[in-house]
Order: sequence, then C-alpha cells, then structure tokens
Amino acid sequence: MKHLLSIASAILAFVCAMASCSKDNDDPIVEPVKPSVKVDNVSATSSAITFTLTPTDALICAYELTVEADGASDIEDIVDYGTRLKPNVPSTVTVADLQPTTVYRLTAVVSNLNGIDTLSLSISTTEQPKRPDNVKQTLIYYFMGNRTGLESDLDQNILDIQQGSVMDQLISPNKRVAIFYDRGNYCRLQQISRVDDGTTQRTTIADLPKTTVSTDPAVMRDVLAKVREALPADRYSLVISSHGTGWVPDAEYSRYQQQEIYGVTNPTATRSIGQDGDQWLEIPQLVEGLQGMHFNYILFDACLMATVESHYALRHCADYIIASPAETPSSGFPYTKIMPFLLADEPDLKAACQTFVDYYAALSAKSFACVSLTKTAALYDVAKAMAAVVKAGAIANIDLSKVQAYDPMTNHLYFDFGHYMECATTDAPLLSKFQKTLTEAVVYEAHSSLIHSSMCESGSAFIPHNHASGLSCYVSTPGHTYMDEAYRQTAWAKAIYGY
Repeated sequence: MKHLLSIASAILAFVCAMASCSKDNDDPIVEPVKPSVKVDNVSATSSAITFTLTPTDALICAYELTVEADGASDIEDIVDYGTRLKPNVPSTVTVADLQPTTVYRLTAVVSNLNGIDTLSLSISTTEQPKRPDNVKQTLIYYFMGNRTGLESDLDQNILDIQQGSVMDQLISPNKRVAIFYDRGNYCRLQQISRVDDGTTQRTTIADLPKTTVSTDPAVMRDVLAKVREALPADRYSLVISSHGTGWVPDAEYSRYQQQEIYGVTNPTATRSIGQDGDQWLEIPQLVEGLQGMHFNYILFDACLMATVESHYALRHCADYIIASPAETPSSGFPYTKIMPFLLADEPDLKAACQTFVDYYAALSAKSFACVSLTKTAALYDVAKAMAAVVKAGAIANIDLSKVQAYDPMTNHLYFDFGHYMECATTDAPLLSKFQKTLTEAVVYEAHSSLIHSSMCESGSAFIPHNHASGLSCYVSTPGHTYMDEAYRQTAWAKAIYGY
C-alpha cells in the first residue's frame, strides 16, 4: 500500500508541476482523478449481509467484513488480505454464515495512482427466526467402498445405523435417513424406514449401475438430488465414509508416502477423501460435488480429515464439521450409540464426538481415537489471525521434531495446528489473538493418549498424543517441494500467504 501512495505522490507532484508550467500558456489545469467508492442496496438477515459496492476510477478494490467489537484491520491489510473485487464494476456481494443479532463493520478500500478512498459502515444482522416445531431433517450417508478393503466394515456400519435408528423411535415422518453405498457388486441409494412392529427396514430409492464412479462429483450431485426429491427436508446432514488424507492430492500423497517409507519416487494411486477402485475424490472435487446443498453438519468417518486446509475449503458447505486429525479405526464411528445424537431435534454433536472416543477407550488400554467439532463460520477469523502473524514475520524456523505430529514419518505431513503455532509464533499478542480465534472455531475436541498410524513400513506405529488443538496443518519440510506446490493451490494457503 505504501508503494502505491508513494507512486501516487510522485505522479501528483508531476501533474501539479506540469499544470503550473501550462499557466503561462493559458491551458486549463488538469486535476488528477482520484478513486471513489460507494455502498448501497444493503440488506441483512440473521445469517447473511448483502450489499452492492461500486468503485469508480479504481485500480484496486477490496473490502473486509468484521465483527465491529473486534475492530477493523488497517487499510493496508484490507488491500493485501481483504476480498478483492473487480475495479470500476458494481459488485453485489452476499457474505453468509454470520451470527444473528451481531453488529458487523464493512470497510471498503479503492485506490489508484492518485490516491485512495475508503468507506466504512455498520451493519447489523437480524434475530435468528425461531425454528418451527417438527422440523423435517434428513441424515444422508455417502459410503464409498468399492475395492477399498473397507467393504465388511461399511456393511456392519449400515447394520449399526439401522439398529441405532430403532432407539427412541428416531425414525419418523420428520426424521429420515438415507444411505448411498457403492460396494462394487452393487451401487444403491436406500431409505431406512419404520415398520408397524417398531423395527426398521431398508427400502430402495434408486439402483445405480455397478459401473458408477461414486468419487465423481457429478455422481455425488445426482445422488444428493435424488435424496432431496425422495426425502425433502428443512435441514440436511451428511456423513461421508471411505479412506481419507485431508487436503493432500492423491498423487502427491502417494509420492510422499513411498519416498518416506520405501525410498521410491514413482507414485501410485492413493486417496484424499473417498475411493472408488482406482478413482479418488479430492477436496476441490468434493466441494464441487456438494454444490447446491448446505448441510447442518458433515461428519467424516475417514482418516486424517481434520486438516485446517480441507475445513477452510469446505467452510461454505456446512455449519459444522466433525473429523479426526489422525488415522481412525476402520470400524468407524459407533453408529448404534451416536444415532440418537445425530438425529436429535437439536443434534448433540459434542456428545457424538465424546462417545466416539469413549467407545474405543473402553475396548483397550491401547486404544486410539481423536476427533474435533469445528464451526466453519469462525475459520475466516482464524485465517485472518494467522495471516497477521505471517505478515508480521513472526513465524520462526523451528525444530519441527518438537511439534506434535499425527504421522510417524521423518518429514511429517500432518502437524497439530495449535501446537505448531504455539511453538513457532514469536509475537505473544498475535499468538494470543490466534489462539482465541482457534478456540472459537474448534468448539469441541476429544482424544485418547495415543495416535495409531499405518503409514510406516511395519504397518503399525503408536505416537504419544500430548498436544491436541483439534486440527492439523501442513508445514513445508525439506525434500518435498512438489507438496509445497500443491499446498499453494489450496484456498487456505491463498488466504494466508496471498498466493
């Protein structure tokens, strides 16, 4: 920003000098054209604010919407890290996932070589409308099991879901459960429904071809559309089960794993979230597959999905995300026990998380389970707080072996997000602000004392779980520049570093 102002000052001085010289010739004085900005058509609901921002004679146009009580960023920070809009074109913007009855501060900045213009105003969201009684909700399970090695576990999960649905007469006209299962030998969308004797049964909504690729975003959209048509609801929730590696693209993960474990460099197929044979669903494709729907929560019954990078990419898809930053048992969540929490009138997601950890803790003294519940609307503030640390140059090069990791590799791929920032941040006030935003985002976290990983040559390793913030993060390590390149393409990295 400072360089823009210095350039603007120099050009302005030049224009004034030329204007002064031209007075002798009686030529008209050419005034420098400064930019301007206006905001109109402002409206608000309990969870969103809409406005039209119109810049004029601008080279750069950016805005920021923050909770007024938290204060606005510096103008330079808004230019550098705010949301950019096209200059000289009116833009109608809707910012969603906001808190009800909250005062927000909208700050808009435009600039050109002749100067800057700013505009700031307060906008309040409205009170959240009271949820009517008997809200219709549909819980959707999306199981990708074809040639994953998880088929028998997913078979049992479906039986557990059906058994759990009987408890407390959960299934009703206002509470429905749909299960999509690509098993390989069949691909089917079913509904769990009650029968007269109080038990449940599975009825088929649609049979899909065995050749269906369930990791295809178009297939996912089609399945979700079929659910909306057959089981319309006021509120939808989603459980996704398969293999997972968080934000990491499949080829990069495979190359990383084989280099670290076996010392080879030729990648073979692996996963990000979801496998169908040799086809894999990566996070950008998942976002694409979920387009057109918004979920109350998404539960990932898959390994390593609680990465800040993947959650940030999915922040507009769901209000909450349940996931584990570590590898999870192949038997998955104890659905018989957690179904009452998932299908409650107000789902008790914290109880579902704690039940997951308690269930495996009761099985063995060497059990392993960790899980977190993240409020996606708060991730913007986490990104903003971390960006401020990065901009201040307050991230030190540290010994990463001192940071809690979720894998047993020499060059780790998954570090505990909160512990890394605690170890690496050199500015105490900035660290405190970051930790506050992270605590507000990760609203619940539970874990056992051990982390189990199969990412090693022996096939099994246990890691002490001494630090847990609920989310993992990527940190660049030597010898894996290809992973850095993939990381720079994530929405999270772009928000933090401006790639």
